[in-house]
Amino acid sequence: MDVPEYERMFSCEGSHWWFRGIRSLVFRFLRRFSASGADSPLPVRVLDLGCGTGITLDGLSPERWAVGMDISPAALAFCRRRSISRLVRSPAESLPVRSAAFHAVLALDLLEHTGDDRAVIDEIVRVLRPGGVLILTVPAGPGLWSEHDRALGHQRRYRRSELREKLTRPDTEIEKLSYFNFCLFLPILAFRRMGRSLFRPKHTSSDLFRFPGMLNALLTALLKLEARLVGWMNVPFGVSLFAVVRKK
Repeated sequence: MDVPEYERMFSCEGSHWWFRGIRSLVFRFLRRFSASGADSPLPVRVLDLGCGTGITLDGLSPERWAVGMDISPAALAFCRRRSISRLVRSPAESLPVRSAAFHAVLALDLLEHTGDDRAVIDEIVRVLRPGGVLILTVPAGPGLWSEHDRALGHQRRYRRSELREKLTRPDTEIEKLSYFNFCLFLPILAFRRMGRSLFRPKHTSSDLFRFPGMLNALLTALLKLEARLVGWMNVPFGVSLFAVVRKK
């Protein structure tokens, strides 16, 4: 991903409805599924793999000992601007981490950037403790492919059946697999298809931009409501896929 996209992300993801909605969903499930055990002296150890500019790391509660890892020096530089210090530069396919080191791994919009997503999943499961959880999001629906994906360096968008197949392993159990952002699926689909047919931008760029305050607040509330809904049911379609996978 280009530095201008990181700059755009860094400047608005603290308040942008999309990022606030995703964080609401991720933190809800992280609280529910990750724990080091009542009799353990260790804090909950969390790896944010593909941590980007560090907004999720910055929002983790103090009792969680967290490390950010990313292949991009630019991303890690933005993390440091948030005063985040536990950072490692590494490809996701080969983690410089001992096995069974973490209680939870976050892989938020990471797999679609990698050439070998199965190798990344293998590495994540390796560094998880028995009973630990992987919480991940990926962009959904190949039909939603657009300049937005090219600008962010995506290599694919996923169908639920494809993601389920890649996450199904003898040593893991899928606790949750659902689409997310289903309320805005049709408007986003229409916007991207019209954009594809009506014009070709001179410079590829993402769809990330600031929304007017009231609209941003409304969309934030909508996604937070969806986060509650996904907490107790799976939804049949959406712009993203969300999964929680536990290591046996």
